[in-house]
Amino acid sequence: MARRTRPVHVETVVNDALPDSQIGHRAISLAGMMHYLQGTTLSQILDVYDYHLHFQVTESGLMQAWHRVGEILRPWYNAILEEIQNQAVLNADETGWRVLGKTYWLWCLATKNAACYLIDPKHGGSVLKRLFRSFLNGVLVTDFWGAYNSVSCLTNQKCLPHLLWDLNRTRHYHTPWATGPSFIENYAD
Repeated sequence: MARRTRPVHVETVVNDALPDSQIGHRAISLAGMMHYLQGTTLSQILDVYDYHLHFQVTESGLMQAWHRVGEILRPWYNAILEEIQNQAVLNADETGWRVLGKTYWLWCLATKNAACYLIDPKHGGSVLKRLFRSFLNGVLVTDFWGAYNSVSCLTNQKCLPHLLWDLNRTRHYHTPWATGPSFIENYAD
């Protein structure tokens, strides 16, 4: 007969993760969600906390708490990054991402069950070298961005929706290739 163990309460685990913190984990999480997921500015968050929650916090206090949480979660992030690179198929893409009015890049590596994101000011092979620390023993599915050619992997596959989107744009060319129009009409719509 299997021995039953008492489940660990989530509150206990989270509280232990931030010992001696000046801000509780719920307040840190709510502020992080408001800022990073909803785009609420720090001054707006401070107003909400002050007016609605009667909770005084400073911008630097929130930033320090978020950096601390980031360091605590870094091993989990690295474990997810390593896990997804051991899958048979890995999808990769990047898109523009605004940070303080400047264009950065949101890089995404995703499998069927997990995803890893990185926001970086660079849009090239140097970022991929940091993400792909070793040989990818699987299929890397990407768009046609040339930087992905620098990734060492078992094989590459190009993303079909990106291919069809690019082909659809060729409809407006004055001299498309001979079989292009029929291919586009059959597959791109």
